[in-house]
Formats: sequence, structure tokens, C-alpha cells
Amino acid sequence: MKPMDSLSEKRLYRETLSAIEKARPVRGNICKGIFFDDKSLLPTISYPDIVNYLIFTPSPYSKDDLKAYKGLNCYVQAYCGWVSEVKAAVVGDRHVVIGKVLHSMRLKENPLNPWLISEKNGSILASHCD
Repeated sequence: MKPMDSLSEKRLYRETLSAIEKARPVRGNICKGIFFDDKSLLPTISYPDIVNYLIFTPSPYSKDDLKAYKGLNCYVQAYCGWVSEVKAAVVGDRHVVIGKVLHSMRLKENPLNPWLISEKNGSILASHCD
């Protein structure tokens, strides 16, 4: 499997962002003013939606299933308080969710800035974390 070059990664990132219109999550910097901590803006994502995305989404590198089993610990991390500052925006017919996640092994470092794009029904279209 050949690693992606910088231009391929940027193109893939732009394609991912094409699923939304106004919100541009780029390396933790997101359009200010469109995200709110209103829980009614959150999509109805269930555990099977997370499994389908993390396990069965094609990898951009090999086109095989992603099989990101370690990511399935996300529920435990959220339950234990590792996730904070969750905010959401509705952009067109898509939901964009952002937040902060503590490092699991380096607690003194700044939190990570994950985001995801989903449909209202909870189907995850794209995600990223810096």
C-alpha cells in the first residue's frame, strides 16, 4: 500500500468538506458563530451508525474497509468525561458536530479537535481529528 502524498490528502480533505457548505473545519479552526451547544441540533447517531462508519467505510488509502476497531471505544471515552465542548450546526441537510477530546496517554497536552458530518438520521458521512 503506497502512502498518500500531501496533494492527495488535501484533495481528499476538500472532497470530504464538499458534504457541507459553510462550515469549514480546518485543523481545529472552524467558522465561528454557526455552532451552538443546543442539544436539539445534534443528529440521532446510534452505536450501529458509529460501527458502520468506523468498520465498513472504505479506506481512502486502500479502498478496503476501514476496520478502525479501536475507535469503537468512543462511547466509553464520552461516558467517562474525556469529551467536552460538544457543539453542532445544521448546514443545509447535514449536521456538523465539533468538540474537544482529551488525549488518552498525554493528559497535560491540549485537547484534540474532532468533527463529524452526518445526515439527520445519524448516518455518518465524514469525520476528522487533528
